[in-house]
Amino acid sequence: MREGLRFLEKLGILEIRQGTGTVVRSLSLGEVFEHLLPVQTIIELPDRDVRNIMHVRRVLESESAHLAAQHATEEQLERLGELLDGMAASLERPRNYLELDLEFHVLVAEAAANPVLAQLINLIRDIYTRYFEIVLEDPDMNTTSLEFHRQLYAALRERNADAARRHMLAHLRQAERDVLKLLDPTGENGNGSPPP
Repeated sequence: MREGLRFLEKLGILEIRQGTGTVVRSLSLGEVFEHLLPVQTIIELPDRDVRNIMHVRRVLESESAHLAAQHATEEQLERLGELLDGMAASLERPRNYLELDLEFHVLVAEAAANPVLAQLINLIRDIYTRYFEIVLEDPDMNTTSLEFHRQLYAALRERNADAARRHMLAHLRQAERDVLKLLDPTGENGNGSPPP
């Protein structure tokens, strides 16, 4: 029990006051999400759950792309363009490409101008980040990924919310197929297709 209390104190959820006892801290919504993130380091999800996680990602990120097309600032759009250039220059360096790819998605979420949506996307992203490492096994996937990002960026630049949603959805569906194929090349643990 003592260890559990110390863990919750470390997460910032509890405050242990010498001589007066332990109290639950008053947290804003943003702080709640921030304190949830470290919990992902102790979560080990079975591979069979990856389809459900990716489905949630699709729901959240397609909406964030739709909103980002409407609300992104010029500064955010310029940064997305820089990230896209960096991704193109990193095709031969999969780990660098992956880091820029993740930053691109985070920035799209932030550009949606809904901090709760951005926090949820970050939380879900941290859960499935380990699956992104799988793509390092097949660098050719980044070439396909880059084209999807280019199409998404063009839609954001044009303020075309429907096209942005469509391109994000197409990108994530392809990413799911690629990851699932690498997780289970035989297709024995499911039909290999993402949830609807």
